[in-house]
Amino acid sequence: MQTGLGRFAECVLALSLVAGLVSCSEPDPQPGISVTPVASAPSPRRTASPTPSADELNLREAERAVSRFWSVIDGLSGDPDSELTELTTVSRGSVAAQWARNINQDRYDRVRSTGNVVVRNATVKPSNQRNVFDVAACIDVSKVNVIDKDGKSVVPDDRPDRVGYDYAVEMDRQKWYVVKEKVNGRC
Repeated sequence: MQTGLGRFAECVLALSLVAGLVSCSEPDPQPGISVTPVASAPSPRRTASPTPSADELNLREAERAVSRFWSVIDGLSGDPDSELTELTTVSRGSVAAQWARNINQDRYDRVRSTGNVVVRNATVKPSNQRNVFDVAACIDVSKVNVIDKDGKSVVPDDRPDRVGYDYAVEMDRQKWYVVKEKVNGRC
């Protein structure tokens, strides 16, 4: 006659020897250990997308720098209490200085912008200078309005909705800055 402890030891031994192929539970309503192998679904094959090169990443970042530049200008032009020093996070030199003058003049005239500039059809190429990239883009201002203190639009009727610009964008310590800007006509 076996005791409950002997039966338990026998079950443990059987489980370890048979590696789970045999269940050794008492015939009670508790479920036994399932040892039926389950086939896992095959994992989907991942198509290897090529990792962009450092040069390709730089071209993308140069393009993004122009969009960030306009985003900051939109924010500063729409909020007369914002700090113009934010321009130096996206631009340098004469570009930052000129936009600070433009925005200060708007603030003096008590006008502000609403809406956002959209950068369209940007093309980027490395320039002759190290860490500088040339970006040509179509700047869409069709959704931008300039309003006075009474909320009245002061945008001239003949303002073009899209203007072409050429930029020089510089990478310095993994940060990107617009360092030159030139209007090149309608786009």
